[in-house]
Amino acid sequence: MNQGLLSVDAALEQLLAGARPVADIEEVPTLEATNRVLARAQRSTMDVPPMDNSAMDGYAVRAADLREGRTVLEEIGAEAARLGIDTFMAGLWAGGASADVLYSDLVRGNVAAWQGDTVWTHHEVDPALPKADKLVLKQNARYFRQYTDHVHPGDVRIGADSSNRRLAVAAAFLGPDGEVTVVIDAAREGQVEIPGLPAGTYYVSYAVEAGSGRIEQPFAVVEGTPLIVEMPGKGVVTVTSRDQ
Repeated sequence: MNQGLLSVDAALEQLLAGARPVADIEEVPTLEATNRVLARAQRSTMDVPPMDNSAMDGYAVRAADLREGRTVLEEIGAEAARLGIDTFMAGLWAGGASADVLYSDLVRGNVAAWQGDTVWTHHEVDPALPKADKLVLKQNARYFRQYTDHVHPGDVRIGADSSNRRLAVAAAFLGPDGEVTVVIDAAREGQVEIPGLPAGTYYVSYAVEAGSGRIEQPFAVVEGTPLIVEMPGKGVVTVTSRDQ
């Protein structure tokens, strides 16, 4: 054994000598519970995810089994469509997920449900802020909200494409009452032109590296006229006919 190092038994003895049982129970707000120990197990009141699922983190796919030109996600989406089943993506990457991953899962994998990061990995804790404002959304979480705040249960993904996928990619959704929502992931600042929208009133919000915002004045779209949005930076913009 190296000189100066404790044996495992000696180290364990020292650790146990300093340990004290938790005898008292105190209720505190969640944001003040850092470094505390739960007094009792917390159990979910619902199934997560709320459908039959395979409890595996991933599957190996042989490249030779993929149809020519298809990615793994596209193959999964195609097979699910052939079988008439929905697909689901659990994206618990401890902060490693991104809006690009969500877009790929939606459009290439054709998922019907998507689970993002945990609350903790969506937020940063700023101790300098008042108690009610300590949790601050991270950049990726703000990008996710351009989907989750505007794409509602019952919406169906519809076709959308881009004239230059290196600069922008789009996902579009149709609501049960005809609401249209388009989410665009833009690679840089500048104008984004969205043709083909049904005539009506549209509301625009965005998330870029500098922050999130919305354009207060709604846009009136006339049949056959594109909607043009000015992106203030690289990020995600949402255009929706749902009244905000």
